[in-house]
Amino acid sequence: MSRANACVAISVYVLRRRSDQTELLFLRRSGGRFAGQWWPVTGTREPTESPMECALRELREETGLTPHTLHPTALTAPVEGGGYLRIYVAPVNESAAVRINWEHDAYRWCAPSEASAIVGEFSAPIVRGAVQVFEKQLTE
Repeated sequence: MSRANACVAISVYVLRRRSDQTELLFLRRSGGRFAGQWWPVTGTREPTESPMECALRELREETGLTPHTLHPTALTAPVEGGGYLRIYVAPVNESAAVRINWEHDAYRWCAPSEASAIVGEFSAPIVRGAVQVFEKQLTE
């Protein structure tokens, strides 16, 4: 498979229910080209790992979290330089303890409307899709 058609990166939208409200976890990048920006867990896939393995690794590295389950979605986004980013949804307990790594200097839990505003118009549909996957899992 060519790089243009390959999953080269992942994003994991970590979600929880708190007081009957859905919340999404966002991390503030501490350096590099995206310093100061708020993002979900995001990372580049290693050549020897599957997208799912990458999602679990990045989630542990960036937050210290282990989700109940990890749901792949049909959501993707193009990546600069070729390939695409696959979106995952990771539900966690309301009391899950977040431990950010050196790549981030802060984290926050956001309502879906706030999360959509953070990511902007281009990625807002991804936030809405992640919330739909999460809320569907709650009813099954």
